[in-house]
Amino acid sequence: MTSKRDGSDVLNVQPSETKPKAKPKTKPKAKPKAKPKAKRKTKRTVATRGKANSAIRDAGGTRIGRPRREFEPETALAIAATIAADGLDWATASHLHGVHEQVTGRWMVENEGFALAIKKARAEDVRALLIRLRALPAGQWTKAAWELERKYPERFGQNQTLQLTTTTKLEVSGAVCAQISEAWGKFKRASAVEV
Repeated sequence: MTSKRDGSDVLNVQPSETKPKAKPKTKPKAKPKAKPKAKRKTKRTVATRGKANSAIRDAGGTRIGRPRREFEPETALAIAATIAADGLDWATASHLHGVHEQVTGRWMVENEGFALAIKKARAEDVRALLIRLRALPAGQWTKAAWELERKYPERFGQNQTLQLTTTTKLEVSGAVCAQISEAWGKFKRASAVEV
């Protein structure tokens, strides 16, 4: 009798009861090599503007960037004359003469004579407004007074202050004083009715 050699007779196990064969182990596929990461720059390789300016100055050169507009006496006098004649503020007068207000501000800081000329021009504008105010007839003074109040509120404004002495000092304008006194009156009338 011939028999099949399936291996079941050796183990005396029925073919349905045999364990499935394990797959043969194969080598895992190699992962593709990753590209090396680029190094991060931690420090700036380009010199900063401040360091560049100091290095150029140390070497005896001029500073980098747009050149500063130097003080121009003719333009400064024209700005002061415009302030005195037209009553403009110094920023508007400087724009009228083609100078940026920051440049004019720097000129006033650096050149004391120019700053005094601007103050003198503003004083002449106040003087001209006061002369015009005095020359107006009795009922037509409001426009000149309004202009003085708006141009120079620290000197001609109607900012009335009330000082209350408590643990802290408090400055209150005239309109707020009126509101406070009105509210206080209402409070007193209401408390008198309740009693």
